Amino acid sequence: MNPNSVRVGQLVMGLVFLLLTGVWGLYASDTIGTDNLRWLIPLPLLIGGGASLVALAVTSRKRS
Repeated sequence: MNPNSVRVGQLVMGLVFLLLTGVWGLYASDTIGTDNLRWLIPLPLLIGGGASLVALAVTSRKRS
């Protein structure tokens, strides 16, 4: 394995963690209320899933 290669799974999980931390920061600073958490909590997971699907499509295209 090339030491300079990017591990997509770790990159996506870091993105999800960063987005969840951002949602928590918005909630902790009273920028958003509890009624908005119902749709903001799943949003980072959906973005992470979409990013991993895009990464899968790009890497499979490069291999073939």
